[in-house]
Amino acid sequence: MRAFWRRGRRRRVLRLSLVTPTQLKTWRLELEAAGSASAIERQQAEAGELARLRQDNKRLKEEVEVLRKASAFFAQWAAKT
Repeated sequence: MRAFWRRGRRRRVLRLSLVTPTQLKTWRLELEAAGSASAIERQQAEAGELARLRQDNKRLKEEVEVLRKASAFFAQWAAKT
């Protein structure tokens, strides 16, 4: 679509059709807005997933720390007996 705007084919198409330049501009802006809306939606979904993954990562690190401490405790207890 960008090539259409860059190469000047717009005038030729407008001459051959009944589309006004204003209508063509309106369609182009609607397409760009729809693309940016989907990009924003995708970014929000990715941000939500990233937040969830960070939360899971934090929880797992805490679990690993608890297991390390428990392991050290039981290793000392086993050595005493």
